[in-house]
Amino acid sequence: MENSIIFNQPLLLILLGIALFLSVFDARKRASGYLFPLLSVLLVLGTLTYATLLGATLYETATVLMLFAAVNLLSFGSKGGNA
Repeated sequence: MENSIIFNQPLLLILLGIALFLSVFDARKRASGYLFPLLSVLLVLGTLTYATLLGATLYETATVLMLFAAVNLLSFGSKGGNA
């Protein structure tokens, strides 16, 4: 844990927390269609790119990315197929 770039940088944790909040908020309230999940994905990708530039390992970034992918896939799946 002491070697983790993501857990030792408060800015990265704040940005990832905002992205998680946007995903969960949209999944619960269905407030914006696809805007909040899209913003969440862009925020996660930007944050993980910054973390990689700071020296985060592939394992560390892939773990976080897989968690956010699962949250976003669940929120997209809960919207249903009603046209």
